Amino acid sequence: MSEESADGGPESNLDTLLAKFDEGFSSAEQRLDAKKKQQEADDRSKIGKIVIWAFVCLIAAIILYIIVAGLALLFMADEQQFQLAPVELMVQVLSSVMLPVVTLVLGYYFAKDK
Repeated sequence: MSEESADGGPESNLDTLLAKFDEGFSSAEQRLDAKKKQQEADDRSKIGKIVIWAFVCLIAAIILYIIVAGLALLFMADEQQFQLAPVELMVQVLSSVMLPVVTLVLGYYFAKDK
């Protein structure tokens, strides 16, 4: 058998095939790792966008309600009918729920890479 391996017999062919397999396997692992990292980045981006848009929409709803309620207050004969409870509820949700969630999500997902 040593005579066959010296002149390019089956053992050298097997070594060549194993080397090619190792090369292909390592490049496949690298592509899989790159795809996994890209998917994680896409997921973080999507979650971040959802949380930020929810925060922005809640702020916009509060501002819109304040404007509408302010205009209604201008034209009301009886100012006692004006209710601040919805505004207070929205501000409370904004400050006690949404702001910590936004901070947590953005801090966790974007600091995870570093």
